Amino acid sequence: GGPMFLEFATYRWREHCGPNFDNTLGYRTEKEFATWKAKCPIDRYVKCGLNDGWLSPADIERWTNEIDSEFAAAIEFAKSSPWPEASTMIENVYAEGKGTDRARRAA
Repeated sequence: GGPMFLEFATYRWREHCGPNFDNTLGYRTEKEFATWKAKCPIDRYVKCGLNDGWLSPADIERWTNEIDSEFAAAIEFAKSSPWPEASTMIENVYAEGKGTDRARRAA
């Protein structure tokens, strides 16, 4: 074990705006979806680590619990946070500065 370089080529499995699958919309085939699902970088990383012995089932369980806790905390934070003011609706939507569409429109 020394340093590692990890590259994850990813593919969006679910819809852009929610937790559901959207394969029925027709912009990709089930074959394409299955091909990319088989390339899941997380599954491949886990399999490699378990096979090579630098990852244990206990590591995976610990990480899963940590991630689940982090998600639960983020969801609770979001639910307990106040709604933003309507006047802030378009803040941080467009890039600021020279060369941006917004800067060119203002000129």
